[in-house]
Amino acid sequence: MNENQKNKFLQLVNKVKKPPHGGLATKMSNRFQDQSWYVKLWRYRWYLKVPFDAVRIYLKNKKLCDKDFYFAYSLAMGEAHYKMKWLYTVEEAMKLLENKRKK
Repeated sequence: MNENQKNKFLQLVNKVKKPPHGGLATKMSNRFQDQSWYVKLWRYRWYLKVPFDAVRIYLKNKKLCDKDFYFAYSLAMGEAHYKMKWLYTVEEAMKLLENKRKK
């Protein structure tokens, strides 16, 4: 390919519309860990619902939880982290798993 063909190809690539849903790159750019302090503060509001959601899950699903409140609490925390867009890269997840294995 000569220089002219490369430029035409790059122009065609740039004209291609991006999908409306974004994708993994969009999700990773909005992740909680990379945001400024005021965005983090706003997203921390989901932690306020955790105790109430945990009690609701525990009371609604006593058979599922088997009288274990920690299970209901962890479900509520997982939901809060999802709403906060708390995402980990593969490297971060592997590092966390290795740290838990060492304990």
